Amino acid sequence: MYTIPPQISSALQTSNWSPLNILLTSLVLLSIYVILLVVYRLFFHPLAKLPGPLLARCSTLWQNYHYLRGTWHDDIRILHEIYGPVVRISHYEISFVDAAALKRVYGHVNPCKKVVQASRKLKSDDVVQYMGLA
Repeated sequence: MYTIPPQISSALQTSNWSPLNILLTSLVLLSIYVILLVVYRLFFHPLAKLPGPLLARCSTLWQNYHYLRGTWHDDIRILHEIYGPVVRISHYEISFVDAAALKRVYGHVNPCKKVVQASRKLKSDDVVQYMGLA
């Protein structure tokens, strides 16, 4: 069994970690995480180059707000009038009104790979074929 070295054990016993220090440290770490997440979603995410409202590109707050207001469809239409045929409506979701893009993504003969249906059990051959390794 592993034992804690005496230097670490004595440091842990004499530390000044009060509940207030723990709370402040947790808040600082959480703030750093949120800032880094927003920077990633705005500048380094694969969808970062697509236009859309700032809050929609960072989180789902914009989307949820408009769902609750009940004006979701009108707001999407207005976004397309402002930003064009392709709009980022969430940090992980886009909306498009381009007929060519619709056919490319959802058409019968298309270059886009689709998710293997979850209703059937996957076999290793399905995964290899889906990933293009075969």
